[in-house]
Amino acid sequence: MVHLLPFRALRPTSEHVDEVAAPPYDVMNRSEARDMISGKANSILRVTRPDAVLNDQISIDDQEAYDFAQQELSRLITEAIMQYDEKPSYYIYTQQMGEHRQTGIVGLASAEDYWQDKIKKHEFTLPRKEDDRMKQVLSLGAHLGPVFLTHQAHKGLKILIAQYQESTADVSHLAPDGILHEIWAIHQSEDLQKVQNDFAEIDALYIADGHHRAAAAARVSRSLQEDSELAGHFLTVSFAADELLVLPYHRVVTQLSMTALELLKALEQDFELQACSAPQDIDPSSPVQFPASSQTWGMYLDKSWYVLKAKAHLQEMVQKQALTSQLDVSVLQDYVLSKHLNVEDPRRCDHIQFVGGIRGFRALEEKTDACNGVAFALYPTSVQELIGIADSGEVMPPKSTWFEPKLRTGLLINVFDQSKLS
Repeated sequence: MVHLLPFRALRPTSEHVDEVAAPPYDVMNRSEARDMISGKANSILRVTRPDAVLNDQISIDDQEAYDFAQQELSRLITEAIMQYDEKPSYYIYTQQMGEHRQTGIVGLASAEDYWQDKIKKHEFTLPRKEDDRMKQVLSLGAHLGPVFLTHQAHKGLKILIAQYQESTADVSHLAPDGILHEIWAIHQSEDLQKVQNDFAEIDALYIADGHHRAAAAARVSRSLQEDSELAGHFLTVSFAADELLVLPYHRVVTQLSMTALELLKALEQDFELQACSAPQDIDPSSPVQFPASSQTWGMYLDKSWYVLKAKAHLQEMVQKQALTSQLDVSVLQDYVLSKHLNVEDPRRCDHIQFVGGIRGFRALEEKTDACNGVAFALYPTSVQELIGIADSGEVMPPKSTWFEPKLRTGLLINVFDQSKLS
């Protein structure tokens, strides 16, 4: 069983929702954050990305940045831009992107569940990023952005969500990218108990996105060592696995150690190669995919597109390996990038770029043409593959999944120590 608590959210008043809400802090660089903040004096990015407001000599993990973030969040409360809900609640959070719709439950997950591996991970984290998020949480006494979780579909939760969605949402926020974010508060005692009971029937939660935030929050709980229920929990939103949209994370290798013709010949050792027409950018939620199935890869080289398909001997070899090694992203890494293109460690290699599937194939072509390199388009890793790897205790390669739509920060905040913001 897993534990999920309701909480009194700090959230924007209805007239300020559109100005406050923003994308997650880590999906943009400093310059992009600065552009997003421009003209929005109350954007939550002034709290999550203070480095974009301060001068360039101050980094996001400098104490001056944490102090500025604290002042800004305090100001939003003092000026009644954001207010606390009167009652502890769970929140239904729905996102609509084109034809795709997904709904999660927002609540406070247990740090103890994290340590006991009831909240399962599939990625390594970087100490510096963990330290930064931990210092921010301690400075604010608050969790700003929810950790994106998933769980195996639960009938009871789906029924309850559908009942609430028959009414008008408490919050309706159409983001600049056209994605609709809607929120319903659950505060009736019988429904609060039902949500808590339903999650108690779920064996595990899985981190889809936000490993650093989750690790930092769990460390905060241990560091405080105080008898505070709120301090022992952190902000999450958990979606049913059967509703999530996972996009691929493509690769661009910016330096080639051989000619295009030599690379094509080398790849024929393990792959069948076929020239194809250029894939078209379409609605990312469309069932039409390029490449069309697992164990095939798209390749853009010397202004031409190809489909690579693993030969029988490679497929047989891969099927005997661990779950992680069977992933398309792993096969590409082991038998193409490492074997032929000198990308031994994608975490540290300076001539590989990662391109989220939401950016489309034109972005792949532009990046590749600019460097005379080679691009590889992948079939998306499935949520069930992610869950299977997390259950097995394995770790996925970096940049294996791109989840869309992204959660908006600032719609719901968990403050566990109000004295920090008074």
